[in-house]
Amino acid sequence: MARLLSQPRRLGVSLFLLTLFAACGDDSSEAPQPSRSAAGPSQPARPKGPVHPIFGEQLSIDGEVIPNEEIKRHLVLKLGHTYIGARKLAIFVEKELARRKAAGEDISAFQVDEKEVDSRIAQVEDSLQEGYEEEVSLDDFVADDKQAYREGLKQSELFDRVFLPRNPYKMPPVSVEALSDEGSSVGEMYSTLTEGWDRMQKMEEETGEPVYESPKDIDYLQNLLRPAVVIKLEEVHDVKYGEDGLSKDLVMRVADVDVTVEEIWSKIQRLVTPQEVHRSKQWLVNTRIARNALESQGVWLSDAEFEAAYAEEHAEYENSPFSPEIVAVNFRKFPTLSDYKEYFRISKSYEQMIADEINDETLSERIDRLNLYVSGLIDADIILISAYDFENKKWKENGWADAEQRAVEVTRKLAEGMDWDEALKQYSEFKVKKEPTGLGQALPKPHELETPGRFISVNRNEFLGRLEDNDYQKFLDSSSLGEYIFFRQEMGTIENPRRGKYGYYISKLNSRTLPSKTITLENERHRDLLHQDLLRASLDHWIWELREKSLVRGLDA
Repeated sequence: MARLLSQPRRLGVSLFLLTLFAACGDDSSEAPQPSRSAAGPSQPARPKGPVHPIFGEQLSIDGEVIPNEEIKRHLVLKLGHTYIGARKLAIFVEKELARRKAAGEDISAFQVDEKEVDSRIAQVEDSLQEGYEEEVSLDDFVADDKQAYREGLKQSELFDRVFLPRNPYKMPPVSVEALSDEGSSVGEMYSTLTEGWDRMQKMEEETGEPVYESPKDIDYLQNLLRPAVVIKLEEVHDVKYGEDGLSKDLVMRVADVDVTVEEIWSKIQRLVTPQEVHRSKQWLVNTRIARNALESQGVWLSDAEFEAAYAEEHAEYENSPFSPEIVAVNFRKFPTLSDYKEYFRISKSYEQMIADEINDETLSERIDRLNLYVSGLIDADIILISAYDFENKKWKENGWADAEQRAVEVTRKLAEGMDWDEALKQYSEFKVKKEPTGLGQALPKPHELETPGRFISVNRNEFLGRLEDNDYQKFLDSSSLGEYIFFRQEMGTIENPRRGKYGYYISKLNSRTLPSKTITLENERHRDLLHQDLLRASLDHWIWELREKSLVRGLDA
């Protein structure tokens, strides 16, 4: 496959919005599919290096040992972001309360006890229930780490009492400064808040009766205003993260307070599974070999070049409700903004390396694929033989080996003539996700159907979302199960099991509806989308090639 790209083009948020903020990327249709097939031959065993009880075999790339501390740090940043955020808010609160105490203020009222946290959780669950026909609880959404959610909720409540009290005239100077930006949306909300408070006080004076505010309205305003106050506090207290040059034993520094890797590790170690370790190892391998190769070619962006490119690429977010972090973490599913920035730097450096390899011919080759990407639909069935226990929300013991064996057995039964619909009903273990009812639910979801695992008239974005298939995973694997089914699988065929996020997936493509929209090179937006599509396809394939050429030990899960 020829490497693919042209003169750099600016790809702003408008293009991302055009694809409905789904996980951008492509199927790397020219690239091989490196994920293991349950039907394929096993690889011969080789001697292992030193084995750690948590991190497994020692990771090395072409003889260079990657210390386990690097794996630990990445796991901390990936799994501990809620704890890191709560710790940051706690330090802000501690600094502000110390200031007030020194000024002679009584700070005893600024406490949040566990009963209040229980009450807040009950309110959250009541609010969640409004969107569902079936009974739901917080466990349906945060069961993987309810402790982190509880700690984060407690810190948010305390933060709001100190920095965003219901009486806006009791806000500290730093909050007022953060919110008093006239003409901005935040400034307008702050004015609305103060005007509403004034009206309420006037009504109480006139009637002699207390006027009760709606807790939902208060929560709504606090959620909208909190980010602006946090940003101001980050400036005031000079918050720094790893990418700002901190030593590797730190995840964050807030003023004179260091937050260490070990502090957060003590909270998230119980969440670390072999699967999470494997994913972090994949990230470290892919980013390390990419950077080494780009540096050897003399195209690795300098710090100044990277900052300039990142600022230019994300300038349009300043006028949008979506920050770069929201897009990176919530839509593209990178674990942290730091991870996304590292990926972005690799991508832009690679773009420089292959900048002269694009032309109208190579772009034209992807027009049909992009037509399907933007407006095509498929009907597909997928049997998931799961290594994950969805009911108890944990990986099954010996889950992957057992899933592989069961996938081979189901494949054998299908080959011997077992009815597909019967196999789908009997064996598919798709996660039954909680989804709100009401508007925006026009397309059927797996759990709304008689048979989970049946996807009817889904577009590319929705299909990948249902499979939890995203940019981050695609960069790790250099392949995408969802993209393969959507773009490449032949209609009417049943694929051999392919290893994916939760186990082994056996797919059957029933139909593919060709799109009515037309992508053209003459349309500048379309041309930019083709450029973006091509860059990601080429980068993923290049990473796969580098990994194939490198001697990597200790990566296997």
